[in-house]
Amino acid sequence: MRYMESQKKNKKSSKKVSNKTSLRRFDEWCFKLESYVITLGLSIFIAPLIFFLSFYVHEGGHMIYAILDNLLIYRRFPEIIISNWVDAPIFSFIKLPQQTMILNGRFSLNFALGGIIFTLFVSIFLSYIFYKYSKNENKKWIFSFPVLFLLHDIAGNYICGTDNPTSLPLILCGHSQIFHNTTIAIPFLMMIPTTIILLPYIQHGLKKLVNSL
Repeated sequence: MRYMESQKKNKKSSKKVSNKTSLRRFDEWCFKLESYVITLGLSIFIAPLIFFLSFYVHEGGHMIYAILDNLLIYRRFPEIIISNWVDAPIFSFIKLPQQTMILNGRFSLNFALGGIIFTLFVSIFLSYIFYKYSKNENKKWIFSFPVLFLLHDIAGNYICGTDNPTSLPLILCGHSQIFHNTTIAIPFLMMIPTTIILLPYIQHGLKKLVNSL
C-alpha cells in the first residue's frame, strides 16, 4: 500500500513539474513572439526614416563640396539651393530633397560626387561609433547600412541620376529597370538589419517591464 501511495505521489509531482515546464515554454514562446511583433512594427517606421535622413545627408554633401571647391579654388562663396523636392515613398506627406543647384558658382566633379562620398563617410563613421561603444549582441549588422546607402546612391543618384560627370542619367539606366527597382527596395531591405539590431533592446525592455509588475 505504501509503495502504491508513493507511486501516486511521484506521478502527481511529475505531472506538476511537466505542467510547469510546459507553461514556462509557452511563456517563453509568447515572450519571443511579442518581442518580434513589437520590433518588426518599430522597424517598419524606423527603417524608412533612416533612409529618408540619408537624402538630407546626401544633398548636404553636395553643398559642402560646392562651398569648399568654390572657396578654395575660385575664392568665392557660391549660392546654393535645393532645386527639387520629391514625396517620400509610402509616406507621401514627407518631402525629401533630391537635387542641389549652384546658382552663383562653378560646377565641379567634386560637387557631382560629393553627395555619394559624404553619405558613405557619414554612414561608415556612425556605424563604427555604434559598433565600438554598443554592447548589442547583433551590432555587426550596423555595417549593412553603409552598403545599402551605397547601393542606393549608385543606382538612384549616379546611374539614374545626375551625380556623375555627364550630369544626366546614364544610358545604362534606360536599358534596365533593375536600378529603379533597387532604389525602391532599399527601404524594405533596411528593415532587416533594423529589426535584428532592435530586437535585443526590445527583449531587454520587456523583461524589465515584466519583472517590475
